[in-house]
Amino acid sequence: MARRIHWDFSTGNKEMFNLLNSSENTNTNSEKLKIAKKALKKVVEEQLSTRQKQVIVLYYYKKLDMPEIARLLSVNVSTISRTLKRARQNIIKYLKFYFY
Repeated sequence: MARRIHWDFSTGNKEMFNLLNSSENTNTNSEKLKIAKKALKKVVEEQLSTRQKQVIVLYYYKKLDMPEIARLLSVNVSTISRTLKRARQNIIKYLKFYFY
């Protein structure tokens, strides 16, 4: 039976990837996590615009909040919010190809 794990960026709920549980596949959880991380990295590097990559890195990896990112990039906070939303949508859209 398949186990559903999603990553809903808007709510922080980790339920996005449809991974097979250990009875269906010999991969361990750590191997599945490595596969998911590689897929996420590939999507961010290859499918997002330059601005979306910048905002994703600053928000999720550098842990800056939206007003800080807006000041850094000299744009409105609403622009950062919209860019993050579109980047999340693109990530989800492309990750579905890896796991569904």
